[in-house]
Amino acid sequence: MKKKLLIITLFMAIGLYFAVQFFFSFNASLFFNFDFTVPFDADYRQVYEKHSKASLGGEGIRYHVVSYENEEVIDEVFDGKKISVDKMNEIYVLLDEIDEKENIPDMTKCLYWNMTKNDDELMVLIDKNSRLLYIIEVYI
Repeated sequence: MKKKLLIITLFMAIGLYFAVQFFFSFNASLFFNFDFTVPFDADYRQVYEKHSKASLGGEGIRYHVVSYENEEVIDEVFDGKKISVDKMNEIYVLLDEIDEKENIPDMTKCLYWNMTKNDDELMVLIDKNSRLLYIIEVYI
């Protein structure tokens, strides 16, 4: 009986660990706000994040830099296109709003992918040479 209880407790602890890992990751925010996630088999790791100040209505900007290993999965998910000058300027303004000075991508070397939902926008810059995703969430 004690052994059975120990095994059940162990499985619950492992399940709780993985649930906490997901719910406190940037991917949870993407899932709940855009019904989208970076696939786990992309073998990714968040290396940087910065957010605008919190607001009562949830407006603001979230910025993440994510490294990945599995390029094939990224290619399947993101049908990136060359970024326009207007969109580059918009992204520079957004990064300036959160006072981001250090982790600014070279957008001329990135592909661009985006989606919108309920006036909010998710923008992803894909730097294939560095294997980095620059993820910008804009909540209005």
